[in-house]
Amino acid sequence: MNRFSRHLYRLSLYAYPREFRKKYGREMVQALDESMALYRTKKGRFGKAQALCAILIDGLKTALLEHWQMIRISPHPKSNQRSRRENLMNTLFQDLRYAFRSFGQHPGFTAVAVLSLALGIGANTAVFSLVEATLLDSLPVREPDRLVLFNWDARDDFQTGSHNGWMDRTEGGLRTTTSLPYPVFEHFRDQTRTLEEVFAFFGLFGGLSVGGVGMDAELVAAQLVSGGYYSALGVGTVLGRAIGPADDMAGADPVAVISYGYWQRRFGGDPGAVGDTLRLNGQTFTLIGVTPPGFDGTGQVGIAPEITIPLTLYPSVSSRGPSLQNADSWWLQVMGRLKPGIGLAQAEEELELIFRNSVAASRGIDPGPEAILPALRLTDGSRGLNEIRSRLAQPLLVILAVVGLVLLIACVNVAGLLLARAGSRQKEIAIRFSIGAGRGRVVRQLLTESLALASLGGALGLAFTFWASDLLVPLVSQYTPFSIEITPQLNGSVLAFTLGVSLISGILFGLAPALRSTAFSLSSGLKDQGTGERSKLFVPRALVTAQVALSVVALVVAGLFLGTLTNLRSVDIGPLNAANVVLFKLNPSLNGYSTERQIEFFGELMNRMRAVPGIETVTMSRATPLGRAGSRSSVRIPGLEDPVSPDFNFVGTNYLEAMKIPLLAGRGFRRADVANAPQVGIINQAMAREYFANENPIGAHFDIGLGGNPIPIEIVGVAANVNFREIRNDVGPSVYYPYTQSPIGLGVVTFAFRTSDSQSGVAAIREIVTGMDASLPIFGVTNLEDQINAATAQERQFAILSSITGLVALLLACIGLYGILSCSVTRRTREFGIRAALGAQRSSLVGLVMRELYLVLVGVALGLLAAAGATRAISSMLFRLSPLDMPTFALSASVLVGVATVAAYLPARRAARVDPVIALRWD
Repeated sequence: MNRFSRHLYRLSLYAYPREFRKKYGREMVQALDESMALYRTKKGRFGKAQALCAILIDGLKTALLEHWQMIRISPHPKSNQRSRRENLMNTLFQDLRYAFRSFGQHPGFTAVAVLSLALGIGANTAVFSLVEATLLDSLPVREPDRLVLFNWDARDDFQTGSHNGWMDRTEGGLRTTTSLPYPVFEHFRDQTRTLEEVFAFFGLFGGLSVGGVGMDAELVAAQLVSGGYYSALGVGTVLGRAIGPADDMAGADPVAVISYGYWQRRFGGDPGAVGDTLRLNGQTFTLIGVTPPGFDGTGQVGIAPEITIPLTLYPSVSSRGPSLQNADSWWLQVMGRLKPGIGLAQAEEELELIFRNSVAASRGIDPGPEAILPALRLTDGSRGLNEIRSRLAQPLLVILAVVGLVLLIACVNVAGLLLARAGSRQKEIAIRFSIGAGRGRVVRQLLTESLALASLGGALGLAFTFWASDLLVPLVSQYTPFSIEITPQLNGSVLAFTLGVSLISGILFGLAPALRSTAFSLSSGLKDQGTGERSKLFVPRALVTAQVALSVVALVVAGLFLGTLTNLRSVDIGPLNAANVVLFKLNPSLNGYSTERQIEFFGELMNRMRAVPGIETVTMSRATPLGRAGSRSSVRIPGLEDPVSPDFNFVGTNYLEAMKIPLLAGRGFRRADVANAPQVGIINQAMAREYFANENPIGAHFDIGLGGNPIPIEIVGVAANVNFREIRNDVGPSVYYPYTQSPIGLGVVTFAFRTSDSQSGVAAIREIVTGMDASLPIFGVTNLEDQINAATAQERQFAILSSITGLVALLLACIGLYGILSCSVTRRTREFGIRAALGAQRSSLVGLVMRELYLVLVGVALGLLAAAGATRAISSMLFRLSPLDMPTFALSASVLVGVATVAAYLPARRAARVDPVIALRWD
């Protein structure tokens, strides 16, 4: 009894306010001793229960009366408020202590609930951190909401002389882009009255070749900016100074600004780096400043330029760049800052007139309403360029929907577990009611337990967030035409999101069980009698049905992505041998190499590579299999009225042999196919089939127009089809052209060599290239097999993610079904015993439980209907598969029904094995 008394004292003690405990502690002990004397005098279980209830009721009454008196005699209203706050906090801490003590008493339930919630909350947090980093984050600049981005829309009959940049379509079918000529930018800058400043920038997607005293050559992401770029954004430097208007003038000294990350990586954070010289594409620049950490420019998300130079210095680093004064070259991105009090529409009206006049003047036409001219459109510039963001929006929304489904299933599952557990707590709740607790007080206690579970799940989910982010970042980056780097941050916004999701989840899965658990009469609760078995299990059954429906959706989505991955892997990319092939890239044109010097350099490099031990074959090309890049040129084929635009791939003379691409007809390239020899080409099967279907193409000619001077090219061979672009695209017409006959610079080229030891082979190649030109960087080192596998990376990641979601959903649905049937079997133990005593067969008892599978069938039917609507949102992400693919729907439903049948059979077998003697005495 002493041990029981101590526990009872501890329970009663925390029902009193802190001030009361300090003042009346001894009197409380004395009152409890008197109550315990009453307890000892009672006989039997029922009498002792009455005594226990009397003790608790007296203690709570005393506590409430004394607490009310303390509030009434409080000398000041602020003291009343403080006392109420302290009482609220004390009650909250009491509820939390009780909740965690309850969790410790039921570790299995706690583990399942917390892990389920951690998976859902962690996945949602990871996706939100990615969404914030890509779609929501504003530029870290002064008043980003006042920035505007210049776009223009035009009909197809408006043509630019040349265009560099993104081109898209509006909902009305117009072409839209952010690329503008440099003279138009100057007109905006000089004539606007609605903008404080107008600035321009351009990302050098090929990068800059960077070297210096004691520095190894490397290729670095770079950008060009106008002189007002940094001042308009309100961005300073942590070291040195930024580029200003004086640096962006003809004849100014070449200067450069570097990012904080590049300063740390390349210069080790040395303050003395300012004033050093850099060799950029062979030209000398002076380093004048370092930008602040976190500022990655105003370009596309995930592309952080590490070096910035003035716009006027573009010709010095690129011989192939557009002339700044060429009004027919559309390449520059322009932004501005609105003046205070000026709206977007007002600025657009003024700038539209400037734009039309500028474009019309450059073309010598009247800018009237009948002129075919583009229309200016100003958009929000607070996040910089938006093309990559728009591409990432759909996959991110799909991922968010998938992980949201996981969280919803987890919440439904935990709600079902709480409802199943509520039956065992009915007496506890009834006793609380009997000693004076109101329904609201008990509901608050139960909600506190739910919120505590959700908080534990959220805390564990944060650890899961880091792993999930590593999976999601490469997944979404596959939707861009080039590599991007996204680094989600676990900042205050993400933590606030996690907290919010945890609280909402706790309320979502806790409110219904809390209300349901307290909806009974006091007498029936003390006797463990509810309102009937059917009414008790209606809500849990509904939750199981909902879980099954959501699981069907998850399984169908997983099946569609797995089917897409299977279809992509079955695509024939061409009869090439990718084993042990190492790729690396060079771009001598960055260092000012002429076409003749490039050809000579490539030939010498391949000769030296062939002499390296372990290297079997060496070749080079502009495009590589599934490299997602290539170039097209317009050619005229005799007999066709309109020109066609096949892919052109400049290759080494031994390219087909080195890559094991079969030559189906004619001959391959020879060493004699040089610049002053007759121009030759090899076409693929697709081109031969499409343009030479009724004749032998060998010996035929087609003309390629370069600068208005068409050059005839003789077809000397036909090669098998190989996909050089994206795996989802069919192989189109293409031409192999010997690099030794290229009339223009080749730009970026890829070398390929076969070796059994790629690591030593790459090291040897680096040494060779450094010996030939120390300022020429090697980049893009990879294996051909890895590059081909990367073509299906996004589908593989989606298949993994959706499969995990489907398996988790299936597991949780089965746990929910098992839980509700186990609860039903436990409650009906006496019934099963009576049936068994009256001669019922085991099969009939199993059937009584198994008929509850109608919940699964109803859930499957609802899930299939929901999946039919939901999968339409991912139709563009599928490959050779309908979003209503019947085999996938049927297989998903069959898998769920089969696994659910096993989950239902386990409690059904337990019901069939009930011992009638034990069951009849079941309490």
